[in-house]
Amino acid sequence: MGLLTGPSAAKGIPHVTGVRTVDGAEFSADLFRAAVEIRSLLALPQEVMTQPGVVDRIMEVAAAHEAVTPSGPSREELLRMLA
Repeated sequence: MGLLTGPSAAKGIPHVTGVRTVDGAEFSADLFRAAVEIRSLLALPQEVMTQPGVVDRIMEVAAAHEAVTPSGPSREELLRMLA
């Protein structure tokens, strides 16, 4: 999953499509708190992503760690299983 996609990429802001946008929550206490704010419905993803330092921290963590492959089947595998 690319961190910078969509119309916000030009501004350096990750495109907010869901909670998974706060990548790196498992590596950073700051990003974990940001993810909790979203999951607890205390703030909208757009609000969390515009807080000072959140995007910078996501970029730092992303540069230091390899992308995590989600567990479970791919979309194609799931569709094949359901067919």
